[in-house]
Amino acid sequence: MPGSTSPPSPAALQAFLRGIERRAFVLAEAQCGDPALARAALAASCARLRHEAAALPLREWPLRFWAGLIARPELRDFRLPRRPLPGQAALAALSPGARAALLLRLAAGLDLPHVAAVLGVSESAARLALARAVRALGADDAGAGAALRVLDAALHARVRDLPEAERARLAELRERSLHGEVAAATGTPRQEPPPRLLRWLWGALALVTVLLLGTFLWPPAGESLAPGESRPLPEAAVPALSPESAALASPDFELLADPEGQALALDLAFYAWLAAQDGGADAR
Repeated sequence: MPGSTSPPSPAALQAFLRGIERRAFVLAEAQCGDPALARAALAASCARLRHEAAALPLREWPLRFWAGLIARPELRDFRLPRRPLPGQAALAALSPGARAALLLRLAAGLDLPHVAAVLGVSESAARLALARAVRALGADDAGAGAALRVLDAALHARVRDLPEAERARLAELRERSLHGEVAAATGTPRQEPPPRLLRWLWGALALVTVLLLGTFLWPPAGESLAPGESRPLPEAAVPALSPESAALASPDFELLADPEGQALALDLAFYAWLAAQDGGADAR
């Protein structure tokens, strides 16, 4: 009933994960290039959603799930697999953020506003990341467009034709996550430093402490002031911002930093492709 705050049923969460797990696995696999790491990231993301779903409306599950998956530490680095998908090699040239934006668009099927929401950035920043990703796929616009179509088709084929053995592994991971057998960790396991490093750190801390005490016990030589005496500091010119610092402080930094990328993001052909992927929405 409207306004109900009752927690969702386990069957609803299971149905949601079952419907999204193949796309999520393909996205994670393409993001890092390692199926084992992709499975680990997916399992942890499912477990995390299991803990958070009761406090979330159903409509927020997809964005929360994709945001949790993209943030997994297993997906930070990219390694080209021994048998890459057609067009996957081009992903190696992308930064993690641009690669994630592109894969959220292609593999997850999210539109631009939802890509931005998952990444936690503005729509203009997400548009710029997509533009950079597309531009990096080829030497020119024609090559980038061709590579984009190849990659898009390969990702969809991977989702559609995922081997039965892989589907069974994903189903097992889903069940283990739903039954609390997978930890919903938010980062890599903490490793204790070796004893030798600890001894070195303690020694360095002791040395810094001694030097700090020395600055109080033995003040630097020079003209000293009488007790209660004060003198004004000499006037100093206010340092001017360098051109680089001024650019960084500008609210339009994204446009200043990459005008070519912004131009490509506004390219009609690029928007036409995005609109076609959205089911024929008008491109602007």
